[in-house]
Amino acid sequence: MKKYILGLAILFACLLVAETSHAQMDKKERKEWKKKKKKMTPEDFKALNDQVTTLQAETSSLTAELSTLRSSVSEKDSRITALQNEIRTLEASLNSLRQQLTAQVPEEDWEKGVAFRVQIGAFKKVNFEKYIGSADDLKWEEDEGIRKYIVGNFRNYNDANELKKYLRKVGVGDAWIVPFKDGQRVPLDQVLDTTVEQLKEENAKMGKGTEAPVEEIK
Repeated sequence: MKKYILGLAILFACLLVAETSHAQMDKKERKEWKKKKKKMTPEDFKALNDQVTTLQAETSSLTAELSTLRSSVSEKDSRITALQNEIRTLEASLNSLRQQLTAQVPEEDWEKGVAFRVQIGAFKKVNFEKYIGSADDLKWEEDEGIRKYIVGNFRNYNDANELKKYLRKVGVGDAWIVPFKDGQRVPLDQVLDTTVEQLKEENAKMGKGTEAPVEEIK
């Protein structure tokens, strides 16, 4: 066992010498190591040499494995960078397509033609003006000191009617449909033909026939 420990000590010393770039030993150290070396049998020296050879082989293998791992990491980093660049390119293309689509689809001009809106109430003392700025579809009209609040923009009467029904269901009992023509509130009879035709089309799609009862329009 002492010889084995001695051999390990010599191996450690050899490695230490290599790590310190073959630092020169002084005379005293050289003399001491010569004595230790003379005490080693050929078998001990061979075992030590075999251990050094094995360690060198393991070190070489680990170095190669480390090199492979570094290469793999480098390839993955390059792939990640390529994917990030591809994502940026796709995002830019998507934004460009959105801008083109927005430019091709004109904004609806609700001040032209027939439109239907839903009046949710008429109030003399209640003022919702400070809230209207955050709701584009919520508007108001003033008539003889009474403010009439309306919501929604619909080309189809039935769509407006659905909103009216929902508002009444949730408690807005005064909700009713208001027709507009070229931005001006008009009586229902001025757009009745358009409304009746829309109801006929809707009824035909739903298999209810082509008649549109006047009582539905209110």
